[in-house]
Amino acid sequence: MIDDVSRPTGPDDFIGALNALYDSCNRPPYRKLAEVSEHLGDVYGRRDLPSLSTTGIFDVLAGRRKRLPSAAWVASFVLSCQRRAWETGVRP
Repeated sequence: MIDDVSRPTGPDDFIGALNALYDSCNRPPYRKLAEVSEHLGDVYGRRDLPSLSTTGIFDVLAGRRKRLPSAAWVASFVLSCQRRAWETGVRP
């Protein structure tokens, strides 16, 4: 069952949710997230996840993009944040 209360209701809320995830992972440097994203295929066995760029991460989190990021970009971002948080001991 999906919790409708916590579901983002629009683009600004969605970007806010991405920022909240980023904050919960102790705000890793964008450069580190980009580096982690380059190895997601090795870690998770998925070759179709895009590598992130520091500029792209900044633009998305700052709400500077006209469109929301693709689902593949979001997956890379989420996995990169979680992986970096795990590597640094922020999250188990």
